[in-house]
Amino acid sequence: MTNDKRHENWVEERANCTLQKMFNHLVGVMESDVQKYNELDDELKGYYGNLKHEQKKCGSIRFVYSTPTVKMGTHRIVKIVNLNKIQVIQSDNILFTVRIEWNEDTLECDLKIDGKPYSIYQISQKVLGKMMFDD
Repeated sequence: MTNDKRHENWVEERANCTLQKMFNHLVGVMESDVQKYNELDDELKGYYGNLKHEQKKCGSIRFVYSTPTVKMGTHRIVKIVNLNKIQVIQSDNILFTVRIEWNEDTLECDLKIDGKPYSIYQISQKVLGKMMFDD
């Protein structure tokens, strides 16, 4: 028998593996990432400058450039859809869908895109990376 302390709180983690809780956690990470980005020196930022987030309605948040004249119409919306998935949308196009799934093998809450697990930070980067940097 192994003494795996890492998973001794699996009950709490399983209870927190809900769409709303994971959406709120993801939004918190993205808001923090936007704040860190906006605090960078201007020469380290992408061409279009600062970002901001706007809470649109329950279950939806929008990320836009702070200067409205720059790249008009370019924004990304992250929202809960049908109570079972999170969608990332840009200009009415679905960029990707995140599904929440409890993993009984690892005793962790998986965030999956096309069946592949991603960390919450990888998803934040997928949403915001191209808006922040000119890659």
